[in-house]
Amino acid sequence: MMHLLSHPDRTLETHLNSCDSISKQLLETKVMTDLFFEKAMLEEMRTILVYFHDFGKATDYFQHRIIIATEDENIDNKDFRKEHQSFLEWFKKEKRNKAEEELSFDYTLSRHSAIGSYFQFSNYSNKDEILEFIALQIIKCHHGNLPDYHRAAFLIDENGSSFFEKQLERTDFNLYQNIINPFGFEIARSQWNTILSRYQDDYEIEEVLENLVKKKTYKYFFAQHFMFSFLLSADKGDVKVDNKDIIKPNKYIPIETISKYKELEFGGKPKKAIDEIREKAYQDIAKNILQYSNENFFSITLPTGMGKTLSAYNASILLQNQLKETAYRIIYCLPFTSVIDQNEAIITEIFNKNGWDETQIAKNHYLARLKEKYGDDELTCQEAEYLTEGWEQEFIVTTFVQLLESIFTNKNKRIRKFHNMTNAIILLDEVQSISPKYYPLIETTFMKMAEYFNTKFIFITATQPIIFSDPTKVIELTDPTKILTKGYFENLERIELDKSILVKGKIEIEDFCDILFEDVKANPEKSFLIICNTIKQSQDIYKFLNEKLDIEPYYLSSSILPTFRGKIIKAVQNNTKKRIRQIIVSTQVVEAGVDIDLDIVYRDLAPLDSINQSAGRCNRNGVNGTGKVKLFNSGKGKLLYI
Repeated sequence: MMHLLSHPDRTLETHLNSCDSISKQLLETKVMTDLFFEKAMLEEMRTILVYFHDFGKATDYFQHRIIIATEDENIDNKDFRKEHQSFLEWFKKEKRNKAEEELSFDYTLSRHSAIGSYFQFSNYSNKDEILEFIALQIIKCHHGNLPDYHRAAFLIDENGSSFFEKQLERTDFNLYQNIINPFGFEIARSQWNTILSRYQDDYEIEEVLENLVKKKTYKYFFAQHFMFSFLLSADKGDVKVDNKDIIKPNKYIPIETISKYKELEFGGKPKKAIDEIREKAYQDIAKNILQYSNENFFSITLPTGMGKTLSAYNASILLQNQLKETAYRIIYCLPFTSVIDQNEAIITEIFNKNGWDETQIAKNHYLARLKEKYGDDELTCQEAEYLTEGWEQEFIVTTFVQLLESIFTNKNKRIRKFHNMTNAIILLDEVQSISPKYYPLIETTFMKMAEYFNTKFIFITATQPIIFSDPTKVIELTDPTKILTKGYFENLERIELDKSILVKGKIEIEDFCDILFEDVKANPEKSFLIICNTIKQSQDIYKFLNEKLDIEPYYLSSSILPTFRGKIIKAVQNNTKKRIRQIIVSTQVVEAGVDIDLDIVYRDLAPLDSINQSAGRCNRNGVNGTGKVKLFNSGKGKLLYI
């Protein structure tokens, strides 16, 4: 029996059946609320997407192209070629010359996505025509990005009709029918006239698009992203993943993971006063996440240095174990890559000390290295990329940019991970770093993700922004009444705010350097951090101190390559633990989430939340008397904040 080819090493039937298996497994694990589309309907749509997205590969033009690739001696597919030798020889004899001749005039005839997008209509009839249009767009664009929903995206004009007619004349309907027979689908050349009449009808297309606008619902946007991500995951998974066993349902993380780590790490060490406050916050958060697990939005608002990270990890794991419908994926988001590396190192250490498999953790940002293993399985480079880029592991550490740009996007590569944001616990650490201009969009989108997919969100910071127009929708985990939360801030007297330089008005950089130098000399036992508003300003101060001081300062800003920046932060953290005196000149890159602890912090004038975050780097552990945060005004703040 002859088989159409899909890739140089597999038949089209093998590819489509594999896509079906992968996407079916992915959808089966998902739990949607009654406010979204019915799962049976989504399953029907999924099957249509799978078995019609590559219908265009049944053309002689595509088969000619793939057979040429199959003959490449650099590809390890000798057994495959031998198995399908009869088809290869038959095609060369009966079809190759004609296909080659016509492709020489128009090479685009071998493109395969568009024709299948229209033929899905021959087997998929939904009472909601908008969903038919969504299915069409997904298939049409599964090798590209989604366009806007406008007339031209669906209309088959005269040129389009002529192009499709050429493809259909060279399409092997019989061989394709053999593939889809088991699913009750039928495909035939005679269906084309009905399809053409629909998508040449301006009025009918406009009517559907106008109906989409009139309904004013977000369901269609999420249906598009949801179903597109399944098809992309399946299509890429079949090609990139040799060992399909690594594509598997999410696992529960053991409920005692963080508590066990704390006991192993801190159990035998002497307690400081601040440790008792941290432990109370940790226990309160754990109690409240279980009590309010049916809610969707939570916050953890604590002063810096109060153990928010461990409390947040614990809350997410407790919540995951409380949700029994399916094992929720935990996605931990942070603003900067340097902070991501720091947090990923912490959660990796936690997993290791628990004897839990650290390959369940994936770090996803543009500089992150791919994991070489997943469980006991060695990964090829393509398999590692597939897992990490698609957020397939149990615990994802990533950036705000990766999260938000994978929701608010039409990009193929970004949307692929969308289905893994559903049935997920998404933590946004240092959430105040998100620009307020995006709050209305984020509020609406997160509300709908919770409404349709029961996705959970935890907002973590010392300076909690008001993202939601109705703050009562967010449960404060330190204390839902927020009375005790306020006490965590009032009862800590770790720092003193010094405005003596600030009240003198704007200061020139030369004068500031002289004041700073005298302060450093007068406090030979103290460590200093100077946070500037611009890179140029920070570089000038660093050069001045480097020339004047016996101790060599550290320098941090976004002008330093991330790999070196990470090493500097690690050195500073090691010095902090050993209480070694150090001087650091930096920009705002240390402001949010970087675990360093200095005695005196100078901060150029900035908004209150930035000043508060900067203060979090001062006397963080309350072990060296009262720290000082000294404000000054170089006049550079207006370049960033106004």
